[in-house]
Amino acid sequence: MNIAEVKKLAKQWRELKQLRMDADKEAAVLKKDETALQARIIAILQAPEVNLDGVTVGDRQIGITETEVPVIEDYPRFAKYVMEEGALDLLQLRLSIGAVRERGEVPGLGKVTTHKLSDKKA
Repeated sequence: MNIAEVKKLAKQWRELKQLRMDADKEAAVLKKDETALQARIIAILQAPEVNLDGVTVGDRQIGITETEVPVIEDYPRFAKYVMEEGALDLLQLRLSIGAVRERGEVPGLGKVTTHKLSDKKA
């Protein structure tokens, strides 16, 4: 493969990346609007004067669902439980890159080299 072909591929990659970034921005705006509208509908449906579980729109039933999600209310107590019981399955094991950088060497951690393309003005 010659340098002209690599340049052509790099140009295609940059154009595709820009399209994705534009779509990401648009999706973020849509998500924000969607979330705001959802909150507004829930507030209206839960208002004492309305008090509905949902509404029918055409052939769709729009309603409120409830889900209980666990939250840590007492971190020291929770951490003690995890350590005493060896309950690591309660945690999502994902490294905080910033925390690892601050500490320097951390036992049990290695490093892997990743690669990505950079895009900067020439």
